[in-house]
Amino acid sequence: MVSSETDDADVFVLVQKTTATGTLIPTTVFGVADPGAHGQLRASLRELDQQKSTDAIPFYTFSKRQPLKAGEPTLLEIEIWPTSRIWHAGESLQVNIAGRPIRDKSWFLPTEVESINQGMHTIYTGGDYDSYLLAPVIPPKYTSGKFVVR
Repeated sequence: MVSSETDDADVFVLVQKTTATGTLIPTTVFGVADPGAHGQLRASLRELDQQKSTDAIPFYTFSKRQPLKAGEPTLLEIEIWPTSRIWHAGESLQVNIAGRPIRDKSWFLPTEVESINQGMHTIYTGGDYDSYLLAPVIPPKYTSGKFVVR
């Protein structure tokens, strides 16, 4: 849930892997440092295509602008782009939410994203406005020594 002082907001999400003590565990993709799985949504374009959306993947229509109402909590379902990591006991997820791109500029961003954000935006995370991250767990096919192979 998000609310804004204005009628629109850009919301960026980054999910990262950490050690048991909270230290980020980096990875590389094609030799480039990868900060983690990300997603983004312009709140006014949040309308879902009910026929194509699933519990795991929201599919946006982008066809109708739905302005936010100042100060009123609004549900956003933000798709996190697929990624895969192996997790060991004690490792955690860190979820970052921001009003600007969180990923490094070197990471396949085709153009500079110009944010429309102005004023204060509020993210609701508890009580009547529980937020959640849906993360599937795919069990290994078999294990070989220290490595788990799917």
